[in-house]
Amino acid sequence: MHKSYLQPSVMLKWLMFVGAFGLLSACGGGSGGDNNTGTAVTDTTPDSFSFAAQANTPLNQWVTAQAITVSGINSATAVSITNGEFAINGGTFTSSNGSVTNGNTVVVRHMASAQNATTTNTILTIGGVSATFSSTTVPADTGSAAALVNITFPLGKAKTSSNTIRVTGTANSAQPLANLSVNGTPATFAALSASIPGKVSAALSPPDYAVNWYADVPLTANADNTLTVAVTDNAGNSNNEAATVQVSRKFAPSTFSYDAQTNRLYATVENNELVSIDLQSYEYHALSNLQSAYNLVFAQDTGKVFYVTAVNSNITLYSTDTETGIVNQVHTFNVALQNGQFTNLTDIVYASATQTIYFMLTYPSSDRALHSYELYGFNLSSGSLSLVSSDAVGNGPRLESNKLLSVNNMLYGFNWERDGLISIDPATGNRSLLVEGIAGYNMALAKGETDNIIYTAGFAGVFRIDLTTQQITNISPEAEQDIYVTEQIQSLALDAQGSRLLLSDSTAGLVLAVDLNTGERSKVLSSGVGDGRYLLMPQFIATDTTTDTVYLLDANTNANQALLEVNLSTANRSFVTDSSALPDDIAADLLLDKARNRLIAIYNNQIVAVDLTSGAVSTLKTNSGAAGIAVQSFNGGVIDSVNNKLLISAFHADNTLIELDLITNQHQLLSMTPASTNTPVSGIIDITLNSSADKVYLLSQSQGAIYQFDRNSGVAQVIVSACNNATNMNMLDLNYATPLNIIYNPNADSLLVTASSVLEVNLADNSCVAYGNNGDSYIDVSLTSDNQLLATQQNKLLHYDRINNQSVVISR
Repeated sequence: MHKSYLQPSVMLKWLMFVGAFGLLSACGGGSGGDNNTGTAVTDTTPDSFSFAAQANTPLNQWVTAQAITVSGINSATAVSITNGEFAINGGTFTSSNGSVTNGNTVVVRHMASAQNATTTNTILTIGGVSATFSSTTVPADTGSAAALVNITFPLGKAKTSSNTIRVTGTANSAQPLANLSVNGTPATFAALSASIPGKVSAALSPPDYAVNWYADVPLTANADNTLTVAVTDNAGNSNNEAATVQVSRKFAPSTFSYDAQTNRLYATVENNELVSIDLQSYEYHALSNLQSAYNLVFAQDTGKVFYVTAVNSNITLYSTDTETGIVNQVHTFNVALQNGQFTNLTDIVYASATQTIYFMLTYPSSDRALHSYELYGFNLSSGSLSLVSSDAVGNGPRLESNKLLSVNNMLYGFNWERDGLISIDPATGNRSLLVEGIAGYNMALAKGETDNIIYTAGFAGVFRIDLTTQQITNISPEAEQDIYVTEQIQSLALDAQGSRLLLSDSTAGLVLAVDLNTGERSKVLSSGVGDGRYLLMPQFIATDTTTDTVYLLDANTNANQALLEVNLSTANRSFVTDSSALPDDIAADLLLDKARNRLIAIYNNQIVAVDLTSGAVSTLKTNSGAAGIAVQSFNGGVIDSVNNKLLISAFHADNTLIELDLITNQHQLLSMTPASTNTPVSGIIDITLNSSADKVYLLSQSQGAIYQFDRNSGVAQVIVSACNNATNMNMLDLNYATPLNIIYNPNADSLLVTASSVLEVNLADNSCVAYGNNGDSYIDVSLTSDNQLLATQQNKLLHYDRINNQSVVISR
C-alpha cells in the first residue's frame, strides 16, 4: 500500500446555481394599537454610521477605515465618496458613484497627506446619510524610527483569493511604539514579549521594546498588492517603509474568448467575475459578475460577451456589454429532463456571418455511451432559437463533442470514439467525419490562418490540421515539454499577429503562448507564483533551514516526475536533476541529508540519493536481490543526523523498522515490541524523530494512531488515537481523512501531521489539535528556520498560518 493523494483528472465541471427569494413584508401600528398591512414602502435611507479617526498615520500612504455594514434599507441606494475611495464586499476600490443593498459591507480609504501633522478628511454618503473618515499624519520627524520590523506572514511573494489577509509580524524598538500600520490599516499589538510590562529583558537590550502585531488588510482584486509596514515611535520618529511583502490577487482565467482586434481576453476569474485582460499591459478590467457561467464567447461585431447558464431544466442566454458592464437576459427556455437527470453547458461559439450564438448541452449518464448532446442556435437578429443537431436531428457520426469551433458557415467539433474531427452543418444538422487518428485526448479547437487550417490541443500536444490534405502535424509535442506540461486544456485561440496560439490550462492555472514556428511554449498569465516548471502534485517536501531552500518531489502519474528546488525569496523553481534519471516507481518520501549534500528519495521499491551539486542519482538500496532489504515496500523515513542513520517505515511489515547506515550503506531490521501485546504496530506510513533521536514517532495509517517508539527499550506505545476537528470528526480516522505525513517540531516539542487538515500533537501531554478544515487536502509539511509552516497541496506550495487558519500560495 502507498500513500493516497488526490489525482487531477479530466472532468466536466457541473455548474449549479441556486436562487434565493426574499419575502418582504411591512407592518405598522396606529395610536390605538391596531395592526395595518399594506404595500411595502421603499426605504433607501440607511441607519447612521461612523468612522473612527486615526492618528499618527504615515505620510503619503493609503489609510483604511474600519468596514461598516449597511443597514436599515430595503432597496438598493446610491453611494458616493468625496476625497477618497470605497470598496463594496471586498471588491475593487473606486471613487465612482455606485449602489449598495442592505447587509453590504463598505470599506473607505484615502491617501494620507504628504505633510506632517496634517489631517485628511473623506466623506462617504449612502442614501443621503454621510459620515467623515479622518486621519492625521505623524508629527514632524525628529529622526528615523529605529524599530526593526519583520513580517512573519505571509512569506516573500504570495498569492491568495481572499478579500483580506491577516498580516502578522514582530517589531523591536529602542522607544515605545506609537503606531504601526500596514497599507494604512492600523495594527493590533497582539502580545508583548516582556519581563517588565511593555519591555523585554535587559539581556535583549537594545532594542528594549518588543511586540507582536497583526493587521487585517484589504486586498485589491485582480491586482498585485504591495503591503508596506509603516511605524512611528513615541518620540515621533517614523519609518514609512519598515517592511514590505507582495501579495497578488491576480489569477489566470480557466477559459477565455480572444478578441484579436484589441488583443484582449474576455474571461471569468475568481468569484465568477467577468474581466477583460489587456495582453499588452496585463491589466485586468472588471466588467460584471456572471450568473454561474463558465464558458463564454465575445461577439466582436456586437461589443458583447455572451454566456449560457443551465439551472435544472432552465437554460438562459445572457449578454454583457463590454463598455458599460450591463448584463441583459437575452433568451430563456426549458429542456425536458428525466427523473434525476441534469444538463450541463459544454461550450459556446459565435458565427458572425449569421449573427448566431451556438451552444452545446450535454445530458450526462453513468455510462459514457449513453451521454446525449444537443446543439442549439440562437439568432440575434430574429431572436429565434432552434435545435441545430442532436441524436434525433441530422445524420452522420454520433454527436458527442464537448467543444465547438465556428468557421464561416460551418461548425466543428470532436468525435471522441475515433479521436477525430467532425463538421456540423448548421442548416441541416448533418455531421461528417473529416479527420481521424488525432493522437491523445484532444480538448480544445481554434481556427487557423485560413479556413482550411484548424488547431487542436490535448494530452499528446498541439496539432495543426490541414483540412485540404488531411495532414496532421504535432507542432508542440507534450512529450518534449519540461516546464509547461499541460493537464486540463480549456481554451485555444490564434493570435495571428503574434504568430502564436493562446492556450489556457485550468489545472496549471496558466495561459500559455505556443510559437507557431518552433512550438516553444511560454507563460502569458499565471495563477501561480514564481517561474520554472509548474507544480502538478508536489507530494513531498524537504527544507534546508540554513538557507530556507525548499525541495519538492512532484510525482504526478499524468506527467514526468520532477525533483525541484524552490527559492523562497523569488518563488522560482529549478530542476535538481533530470526527470528521466528518477526511478519509474511510486514515491514515498523526500529527505535532506545535509551532512552529505544530497537528497534521499524513497520509493516503494528503492531508495536513491541525489547529489545537490552534480544532480547525479545513485541507488542506495532496493527491496530485492541479495543485498536488498526484504520488505514488500518502503514508505516514509527520517534521517537520524545524530547517529548518521536513515530510518524507514515499511507499511506491510508489522512491528518492524528499517535502519540504514548512511556511511557504510549497511542495513538492519529493528524489532518493535508493542506496549499492547494484542495489537501489532502495523500500517506505518511515515515516521519522525525527536531532537535527541531517542524517540521515534510512527504514523499508522491503517490503525489511525500515532505511536512513540523508545529506541532504548524497544517498546512502541500508542500516544494518540484520536484528533477531533471543530465538527467532531476524528482526523486520524480513514473514514474522514487520510493520514499521510508526520514531522517533529523542535521549536514547540510537538508533532505536525497531515491528514487532510494539519494536526498538531503537544508531546508534553499528547493532546492533539486539528487545524483548518476537512477539505484542505494538505499532503506534506515542513518548517523554515524561523518556524514558519510550509505545506503542499495539489499543484501548489503554501505558507500556512495554522493559528489564524489562513494560507497563501508561495510557489506554483
